[in-house]
Amino acid sequence: MYITAAREFRCSHSNAKRSFYRSFNAVFGKVGRCASEEVIVELLKTKCLPSLLYATEACPVNKSVLRSLEFVINNCLQENILY
Repeated sequence: MYITAAREFRCSHSNAKRSFYRSFNAVFGKVGRCASEEVIVELLKTKCLPSLLYATEACPVNKSVLRSLEFVINNCLQENILY
């Protein structure tokens, strides 16, 4: 996490998103379409989500940040698993 504003405490989650995409691409690159959807979702929960959610309890999370983090997860699931 990076602190982006000093007057009003805000954090940047871009590094966490980048790390999540990196870990998801590594996992999905290994298993690809050979694994079932359930296996990919479990791998996503155990290997990728911790990198996205790291230190979020220390930073304030408002609705826009929450939607941004949800978009990252939904984007990976929709593009790679469902289609």
